[in-house]
Amino acid sequence: MTEAEIRAMDQYGISQQTNTTFHFAGYRYQRLEDAIKYATNHQHLINAANTDTKSKS
Repeated sequence: MTEAEIRAMDQYGISQQTNTTFHFAGYRYQRLEDAIKYATNHQHLINAANTDTKSKS
């Protein structure tokens, strides 16, 4: 951020907020709930695929 941008932020009362981002399997989520839901679903798919593979052996 430049000095001019910092001065403008101060002048106009603009604030900056750091957002937390959660990462799973190459995807980014702003909400932890969404990341957990995706990870849970992803794990179910992996388990189903492993079960299917074992039953075919």
